[in-house]
Amino acid sequence: MNDLIQAALDRLQWKVTIQQNTNNLFTIDSYAHRKEHVIRWPQDNPDNPARAIEYLHELVHAELAETVHPLFSGSVFVPGTDMNLLYNFQIAFQAANDWFVDGRLMTLCPEKEKAEILEHLNFVMPVIRYAKKYNPKVLYMVGFMIAQAQYWCNKDIPIKGTLRTTVKAFTDMDPQQPTLENLNTLLDKLLAPYDLMVQYGNQNDWTLIGRAQTGSADVVREERKRQ
Repeated sequence: MNDLIQAALDRLQWKVTIQQNTNNLFTIDSYAHRKEHVIRWPQDNPDNPARAIEYLHELVHAELAETVHPLFSGSVFVPGTDMNLLYNFQIAFQAANDWFVDGRLMTLCPEKEKAEILEHLNFVMPVIRYAKKYNPKVLYMVGFMIAQAQYWCNKDIPIKGTLRTTVKAFTDMDPQQPTLENLNTLLDKLLAPYDLMVQYGNQNDWTLIGRAQTGSADVVREERKRQ
């Protein structure tokens, strides 16, 4: 794994800055205007030490930010975006990004990534069994983990309703074809049950909008192509 991490670092052209996070998670922000990645390392926790594959995951975010589009590092929203929308739906953007990042990890270290996927599936199985309905934050987390287990590990998990629609949105998208258009398409499908869609702008940011404001996603995409 150390060799994979070093190779990923060697592929990056931008500066990499490591900082200490305020929680037990890895996070990354990439700044195209100054060509820098800031990776925040989780706080020390002997009971849950940082794992190499999690660090490699952040480095893949960085690589896609450089080679595809900065929005593959993390989601930036236009100023004035409704905070309630961000609270409920930001996880959809994280999951969509991770769908493509983990697709790259399946090329770099497939067995280790499959082990991660199955570990995550075990984590959400009680939710699948007992939850009768899902708020958006839980829906996207659970849907993402089920989709990965179905797509990469051939797990057949009975699901229905909005959860099934969410999982299908993921599995219909090739995770090894990371393009901004594919990311946008996946997000539109994930957000459709809530009558939301997204549009990316010239400042490397997203606009969250209601479908009733703009018409269909196809109309918006055609307008985007003309800009």
